[in-house]
Amino acid sequence: MKNTEICCTDFSEILNKVQKGDFVYFDPPYVPLNETSSFTSYTKDGFGLDMQFKLRDVCDELNNKGVMFMLSNSDTKLVNELYSNYEIKKVFASRAINANGNGRGKITEVLVRNY
Repeated sequence: MKNTEICCTDFSEILNKVQKGDFVYFDPPYVPLNETSSFTSYTKDGFGLDMQFKLRDVCDELNNKGVMFMLSNSDTKLVNELYSNYEIKKVFASRAINANGNGRGKITEVLVRNY
């Protein structure tokens, strides 16, 4: 990680910084699993479905540039459709916080990658 740069910025800014062979990891606000899922943003500007599509478009551009990428997201129909051209691996993640106690425990998430 000697030559690693960590950026906290709009994800589309990465397109101006990368070159072929680089690696990018995205950890966006996840697509909500249901109507009561309310965390959809790290900022006041929000991260709605339009941003999920924009992120997919950025990933497509990275792929076209020869940049390796990985992202994590919820295991929803939308996410699986958005990234159907890439490798999608389902992983289990533990959730200790949920308004409904029965909703706590392990859930599936996805790791999407182009390499």
